[in-house]
Order: sequence, then C-alpha cells, then structure tokens
Amino acid sequence: SFPSLLIDNLIVGLLSTMASSGTVLDHGAGSGTITRLLSDQLGLRIIAYEPMAEMMSALKELTPKSKYPNIIPVKTEEEISNFSNIINAIICINVFDHILDIPKTLSFFKTILPSGGRLIISIPHPLKNLGSWVKHRQEDKWEYSYYKLDDYLKEGEIRRNREDINGNIIVKDVTSQHRTISTYYNYIKKGGFEVVEMFEPKPDESSEKTLPILYTKSIRIPYFWILDCIKK
Repeated sequence: SFPSLLIDNLIVGLLSTMASSGTVLDHGAGSGTITRLLSDQLGLRIIAYEPMAEMMSALKELTPKSKYPNIIPVKTEEEISNFSNIINAIICINVFDHILDIPKTLSFFKTILPSGGRLIISIPHPLKNLGSWVKHRQEDKWEYSYYKLDDYLKEGEIRRNREDINGNIIVKDVTSQHRTISTYYNYIKKGGFEVVEMFEPKPDESSEKTLPILYTKSIRIPYFWILDCIKK
C-alpha cells in the first residue's frame, strides 16, 4: 500500500528518539497497522483510539493482548482522557481529511499533551487528493500519462475511488474533505502547535522493481504531506 511504502518507516524514525517508557496516542488507529509497528520496533506504549466498531473489531483481532500488552485499545475520547497525564506524543495518520471540525480536534489534543509534546500528522497530500491520473490500458497493465488537477481552491466534500496495488478500482466514492495546504497549516498554527518539520515522502528506489506501479505513481507526485509539530 502507499502508506506502507511512504509513511510507516518515516513515522517510526520520527518517534525513535522517544524513550521506550513513552506513551503515544494513535488517534484513528484503524486496524492497528502502525500501532503494532511502533510497538514491535520501538517498544512504546500505545493508546490506540478507533471509534468505528468495525475497525476496532479488526484492531482487537489483529492485536492480541497476549502479544501486545503495551497496546491499549479505546473507543471514546473520554477513555483517552484517562491517560492524558502520561501521553507524550500523538500521531494522526490520514485522518484529518475525514474530520469535519479540525479546531475542536486540535483543542482536544492540546488539553492532553504536555508543553513541548509531539503531534505528528499525515494527510493525503492536498494537491494529489483532489485530482486524478489520466491513464490507459497497455496490454496487461496501466500506463500513467499525467496527473490532472483542477478546482484546488474549492474546499469541501469530495468523493474518490480507491485502487488496488495494480491500479484497478476496488472501492468507489470514498468521501473525505478537501482543504488547501494553507488552510491545514493555519488550523495547526491557530490551534497552538508549531510545525517543526514537514515531509513529502518519496519511495525508496528499491521499490521500483518490487512495487512498480506504486513507485511509478508516487515518484511523480506527492501522495502524503506529513507535519511534525510540537505544542507551544
């Protein structure tokens, strides 16, 4: 997947300076992929927040307590507040484009983080998330001609299709929110956080042979925008 190719190792690297006694809130953990990765590689305690029942069920099934005693699944923000005195960092991976009230979410983050606490946000890149590839079928694979972008400054609800590793549509009309880069940045700044560093991750050259279609697409346009922030 694009996240495993472009995001996962970067997030691990950014949090690798934390002590193993640190606690991270994974806000919108989904089925727990990056939660388990952080536990396995860094030994961190993870509060895995996932409000969707289907995703929480998958997270618990894939993350047995016997194997991951340092991962604590929670379903509500009230449960998160019980751990607010020990949370050192928050990660929010590809969730912000589904949140309607970002100032409210950032205000909640600010209440549970200590001064200087980390907030790492990954967002489907605003330049990519609105457009679409112009492609054509060439024998048994897709050829990607160029990426078409229009109406970038029109913010609001959008619908996109999701493709498999070979570029074929597997899910249609996934709903999310389109916002510009400046809108996201200003939300974060006004929310009481300072952006220390930002990234537009590109694929490792080794993936050109192992994951040719993902590499072809993600080396040409940015797929994610990652911001490493601290609470002011």
